Amino acid sequence: MVLSTTFFKKTKKYFETTALAAFAGLFYTGEVERKAGYYKCEHCGHEQIISTGTYMRAPHLGRTRYMKCPACGKKSWQKKTLIKDD
Repeated sequence: MVLSTTFFKKTKKYFETTALAAFAGLFYTGEVERKAGYYKCEHCGHEQIISTGTYMRAPHLGRTRYMKCPACGKKSWQKKTLIKDD
């Protein structure tokens, strides 16, 4: 009985540590991906760097996200570009 209780305590601690490390890694990679490049509105062509909250909430397919443009106010699938067009 004592052996099994000790085993579960160690397993729980291992799981919590692993989950925390995985969450921190996902957050860091998300921040790097969010800051690298711009999202371009397909209606008006406005380019923007999105906030962390928008990055987390916006539905996406690959590097394209469905978001509201701050310039024209329309929702569209905005494609990620790495270089800002001037």
